Amino acid sequence: MAANQEKDDKFEAPNMAEMNRKQQKRMADKKYRDKQKEQKKERGESLTTLGEQNKRLKSENQCLHIETDGLKNDLDSANANAKKLTIEFSKLKNNIDVKDKIVNSCSQRLIKEFDLEDESKRLKIKIGILSESSTSKDCWEEERKEILKGIEISEDEEKKSIVQVKTLSDIINKTKGGDDE
Repeated sequence: MAANQEKDDKFEAPNMAEMNRKQQKRMADKKYRDKQKEQKKERGESLTTLGEQNKRLKSENQCLHIETDGLKNDLDSANANAKKLTIEFSKLKNNIDVKDKIVNSCSQRLIKEFDLEDESKRLKIKIGILSESSTSKDCWEEERKEILKGIEISEDEEKKSIVQVKTLSDIINKTKGGDDE
């Protein structure tokens, strides 16, 4: 019996060691499966979070594209308006230049007219002085005729200048009236 006992002990010892190894392998396998399940769960959560974040970023990107398109349209419109204003400004400047020339011309005519009036007054004063002077009346008679002739010429020039000024004034008024429309 002792020999049987030894056989049983030998059979049980390896059997225990083998059971112990199987138990450890089962535990290691279970630990590995649990770890894989946990990693799979984390990847699923991470994938869900990234999917939501991706959806949000796509929506934000679309909004930014729409806003960019609107800003481009606003910029194009502002550039078109700036171009129109530049053209209008150029036209107004040319119009002002033309009117300045007309005003300068009228001013020069008026200055000539005032000079002619002054000359006419001086000549009339000379005539008055000459006609009052009884001495050397005969000597001055010829000069008096020349002065009267000069006065007539000056008065004619003055009349012409008045007509020209009036004509230019009418042109200016017509131009102003045409621009206001």
